[in-house]
Amino acid sequence: LECASIEYRCDCSRERMERALISLGPEELRGIIDEQGGAELTCRFCDNVQRFSREELEALRASC
Repeated sequence: LECASIEYRCDCSRERMERALISLGPEELRGIIDEQGGAELTCRFCDNVQRFSREELEALRASC
């Protein structure tokens, strides 16, 4: 019987978080921009934090 090695690895990235923001749609992104001015997303698996400025959110909104 062979033992498998177990390791924890998260494959989150800024690009994945950008896609998550884009998936909210332009109206929801507009709400975030208007209410918060920016966004901070934290990966629930590895606690990686990505911050998005107003300008970055505007660019993501334009790409929706």
